[in-house]
Amino acid sequence: AISANKTVEMSFDYETPPAPTPTGNVVASLEDVTTQQQSCDDLKPIIAYLTTGEFPADDKQARRLAFEAQYYVIENGALYHLYENKTKDVSKAKGIIKQLVVPRKLRSEVLKSLHDDNGHPGLTKFYTCLRDRYYWYGMYSEAEDYVKHCTACQKTKYPTNAKKAPLHPLQIDEVFG
Repeated sequence: AISANKTVEMSFDYETPPAPTPTGNVVASLEDVTTQQQSCDDLKPIIAYLTTGEFPADDKQARRLAFEAQYYVIENGALYHLYENKTKDVSKAKGIIKQLVVPRKLRSEVLKSLHDDNGHPGLTKFYTCLRDRYYWYGMYSEAEDYVKHCTACQKTKYPTNAKKAPLHPLQIDEVFG
């Protein structure tokens, strides 16, 4: 088992996150998000480790937690994920971004708010906007699934894999006749 006898202090320079809600439509207050984070079973181990230094009893989960803990920070009681965009284009590099970790109960509301209330962007723009503000494990898959099953998008957007009509030669009876 991994012991928590050593204390490590880290400081990061990161951007202040955008407003917790993308369009001004309040999904939940920061206090509500913090309460939901603390009651979310997915987030309990990381919060416990960051606040008290306790590892889970399961050795495999403890190793994973020790590796991932460096990417999380708690500020004002809220859990944030630290994300660094890995791009070769220096002009697009944003440094380290602080993403609010969304508990399971609020994920569908965040997806709806960011997609439906922002003009139904495509997957690339939707995920970029989502990733710059929020984090949860499996976020890309959920965003992709949300866009694929959005009724308004299916009705109005062009299919990306549309099949073209087959070409057939025309029968010519007379030439210049």
